[in-house]
Amino acid sequence: MSFFRRTVKFDLLAWSLPLLYLVHLLEEYYAGERFPVWFSRVLHAALSEADFILINTIGIAVFFGAVLVYSISRKNKIIVVGLGCVLFINGFVHLFSSIISGSYSPGTISGLFLYIPMGFLLLFRTMPPLTSKQRLTGLLLGGFIHIIVAAVALNI
Repeated sequence: MSFFRRTVKFDLLAWSLPLLYLVHLLEEYYAGERFPVWFSRVLHAALSEADFILINTIGIAVFFGAVLVYSISRKNKIIVVGLGCVLFINGFVHLFSSIISGSYSPGTISGLFLYIPMGFLLLFRTMPPLTSKQRLTGLLLGGFIHIIVAAVALNI
Protein backbone atom coordinates (compact mmCIF):
# COMPACT_ATOMS: atom_id res chain seq x y z
CA MET A 1 0.00 0.00 0.00
CA SER A 2 2.98 2.33 -0.25
CA PHE A 3 1.45 3.60 -3.51
CA PHE A 4 -1.25 5.37 -1.48
CA ARG A 5 1.33 7.04 0.76
CA ARG A 6 2.98 8.82 -2.15
CA THR A 7 1.90 12.14 -3.54
CA VAL A 8 1.06 12.53 -7.21
CA LYS A 9 1.19 15.67 -9.32
CA PHE A 10 -2.25 17.19 -9.74
CA ASP A 11 -1.77 17.71 -13.50
CA LEU A 12 -1.10 14.00 -14.03
CA LEU A 13 -4.26 13.08 -12.15
CA ALA A 14 -6.27 15.70 -14.03
CA TRP A 15 -5.31 14.31 -17.45
CA SER A 16 -5.93 10.74 -16.35
CA LEU A 17 -9.61 11.47 -15.54
CA PRO A 18 -10.93 11.51 -19.14
CA LEU A 19 -8.86 8.43 -19.95
CA LEU A 20 -10.26 6.54 -16.96
CA TYR A 21 -13.75 7.62 -18.03
CA LEU A 22 -13.13 6.07 -21.47
CA VAL A 23 -11.94 2.78 -19.93
CA HIS A 24 -15.02 2.75 -17.70
CA LEU A 25 -17.32 3.41 -20.66
CA LEU A 26 -15.83 0.49 -22.55
CA GLU A 27 -16.61 -1.77 -19.60
CA GLU A 28 -20.14 -0.38 -19.25
CA TYR A 29 -20.84 -0.75 -22.95
CA TYR A 30 -19.31 -4.16 -23.64
CA ALA A 31 -19.30 -6.08 -20.34
CA GLY A 32 -22.07 -8.27 -19.02
CA GLU A 33 -25.52 -7.44 -20.30
CA ARG A 34 -24.33 -3.86 -21.06
CA PHE A 35 -25.10 -0.99 -18.73
CA PRO A 36 -28.21 0.43 -20.46
CA VAL A 37 -29.88 -3.00 -20.35
CA TRP A 38 -28.81 -3.65 -16.74
CA PHE A 39 -29.87 -0.15 -15.61
CA SER A 40 -33.25 -0.46 -17.31
CA ARG A 41 -33.88 -3.92 -15.85
CA VAL A 42 -32.79 -3.17 -12.28
CA LEU A 43 -34.35 0.29 -12.01
CA HIS A 44 -37.39 -0.41 -14.22
CA ALA A 45 -36.30 2.51 -16.37
CA ALA A 46 -36.00 3.01 -20.11
CA LEU A 47 -32.38 3.91 -20.80
CA SER A 48 -31.78 3.23 -24.48
CA GLU A 49 -28.38 2.55 -25.96
CA ALA A 50 -28.66 5.79 -27.95
CA ASP A 51 -29.42 7.79 -24.79
CA PHE A 52 -26.52 6.12 -22.97
CA ILE A 53 -24.17 7.06 -25.81
CA LEU A 54 -25.49 10.65 -25.92
CA ILE A 55 -25.14 11.15 -22.15
CA ASN A 56 -21.61 9.80 -22.15
CA THR A 57 -20.53 11.67 -25.29
CA ILE A 58 -21.50 14.88 -23.51
CA GLY A 59 -19.79 13.64 -20.35
CA ILE A 60 -16.48 12.82 -22.00
CA ALA A 61 -16.49 16.18 -23.84
CA VAL A 62 -17.06 17.97 -20.52
CA PHE A 63 -14.23 16.01 -18.89
CA PHE A 64 -11.75 16.75 -21.69
CA GLY A 65 -12.87 20.39 -21.86
CA ALA A 66 -12.58 20.98 -18.11
CA VAL A 67 -9.11 19.42 -17.95
CA LEU A 68 -8.00 21.42 -20.99
CA VAL A 69 -9.24 24.68 -19.44
CA TYR A 70 -7.47 23.80 -16.19
CA SER A 71 -4.24 22.95 -18.04
CA ILE A 72 -4.23 26.23 -19.94
CA SER A 73 -5.18 28.51 -17.05
CA ARG A 74 -3.92 26.55 -14.01
CA LYS A 75 -7.04 27.85 -12.28
CA ASN A 76 -10.33 26.19 -11.43
CA LYS A 77 -8.66 23.25 -9.71
CA ILE A 78 -11.95 22.64 -7.90
CA ILE A 79 -13.67 21.75 -11.20
CA VAL A 80 -11.14 18.97 -11.77
CA VAL A 81 -11.60 17.83 -8.16
CA GLY A 82 -15.36 17.78 -8.74
CA LEU A 83 -14.98 15.65 -11.86
CA GLY A 84 -12.69 13.28 -9.99
CA CYS A 85 -15.31 13.03 -7.26
CA VAL A 86 -17.94 12.13 -9.87
CA LEU A 87 -15.78 9.12 -10.73
CA PHE A 88 -15.10 8.35 -7.05
CA ILE A 89 -18.82 8.39 -6.22
CA ASN A 90 -19.65 6.44 -9.38
CA GLY A 91 -17.24 3.70 -8.34
CA PHE A 92 -19.09 3.26 -5.05
CA VAL A 93 -22.50 3.49 -6.75
CA HIS A 94 -21.57 0.61 -9.09
CA LEU A 95 -20.20 -1.45 -6.19
CA PHE A 96 -23.25 -0.94 -3.97
CA SER A 97 -25.63 -1.41 -6.92
CA SER A 98 -24.05 -4.78 -7.67
CA ILE A 99 -24.33 -5.82 -4.02
CA ILE A 100 -27.92 -4.63 -3.59
CA SER A 101 -29.17 -6.03 -6.91
CA GLY A 102 -27.24 -9.27 -6.55
CA SER A 103 -26.03 -8.86 -10.13
CA TYR A 104 -23.02 -7.44 -11.92
CA SER A 105 -23.47 -3.77 -12.73
CA PRO A 106 -21.35 -3.17 -15.86
CA GLY A 107 -18.71 -0.68 -14.74
CA THR A 108 -18.10 -2.20 -11.30
CA ILE A 109 -14.62 -3.53 -12.07
CA SER A 110 -13.23 -0.23 -13.37
CA GLY A 111 -15.16 1.60 -10.65
CA LEU A 112 -13.58 -0.51 -7.94
CA PHE A 113 -10.04 -0.69 -9.30
CA LEU A 114 -9.73 2.67 -11.09
CA TYR A 115 -12.34 5.19 -9.94
CA ILE A 116 -12.20 4.64 -6.18
CA PRO A 117 -8.38 4.64 -5.93
CA MET A 118 -8.19 7.67 -8.26
CA GLY A 119 -10.71 9.53 -6.13
CA PHE A 120 -8.69 8.76 -3.03
CA LEU A 121 -5.48 9.97 -4.67
CA LEU A 122 -7.15 13.11 -5.97
CA LEU A 123 -8.68 14.00 -2.61
CA PHE A 124 -5.83 13.09 -0.29
CA ARG A 125 -2.53 12.57 -2.12
CA THR A 126 -2.13 15.39 -4.64
CA MET A 127 0.76 17.80 -4.80
CA PRO A 128 0.19 20.57 -3.94
CA PRO A 129 -2.24 19.25 -1.33
CA LEU A 130 -5.90 20.23 -1.30
CA THR A 131 -7.43 22.12 1.59
CA SER A 132 -10.35 20.66 3.53
CA LYS A 133 -12.61 23.23 1.89
CA GLN A 134 -11.47 22.15 -1.60
CA ARG A 135 -12.10 18.49 -0.71
CA LEU A 136 -15.59 19.21 0.59
CA THR A 137 -16.45 21.44 -2.36
CA GLY A 138 -15.18 18.78 -4.78
CA LEU A 139 -17.25 16.07 -3.10
CA LEU A 140 -20.37 18.24 -3.13
CA LEU A 141 -19.83 19.21 -6.78
CA GLY A 142 -19.16 15.59 -7.73
CA GLY A 143 -22.27 14.42 -5.87
CA PHE A 144 -24.40 17.10 -7.50
CA ILE A 145 -23.16 16.21 -11.00
CA HIS A 146 -23.74 12.50 -10.35
CA ILE A 147 -27.31 13.18 -9.16
CA ILE A 148 -28.04 15.27 -12.27
CA VAL A 149 -26.71 12.56 -14.62
CA ALA A 150 -28.70 9.86 -12.80
CA ALA A 151 -31.86 11.98 -12.95
CA VAL A 152 -31.39 12.53 -16.68
CA ALA A 153 -30.83 8.80 -17.25
CA LEU A 154 -33.97 7.92 -15.29
CA ASN A 155 -36.17 10.40 -17.13
CA ILE A 156 -35.08 9.88 -20.74
